[in-house]
Amino acid sequence: MEETIEQQIRRLRRSCIVMRIAHYCYNTNLITDYKYDKRERELKRLCNEYPDVATKVEYWDICPSHCVGSSNMNDYPINLVRIAQEIMTNKG
Repeated sequence: MEETIEQQIRRLRRSCIVMRIAHYCYNTNLITDYKYDKRERELKRLCNEYPDVATKVEYWDICPSHCVGSSNMNDYPINLVRIAQEIMTNKG
């Protein structure tokens, strides 16, 4: 079954935020810069093409499509911080 636009935006947004947490808060890259940039470009494209949908999907306020990353872990939702931590633990 194909993902809806909302599901695509949600998946890409959560993924990019988790990758940012790992990068900015833990100085760890979970994927290559190339792969991250590709995901972020796709997220930006979807957000630009479907702004009404994009603004309704969670984490709009920290969406990589329009804001920069932060090294302050408190700037991120705790559930996404925990996902980043779990991925880093399983990766290492």
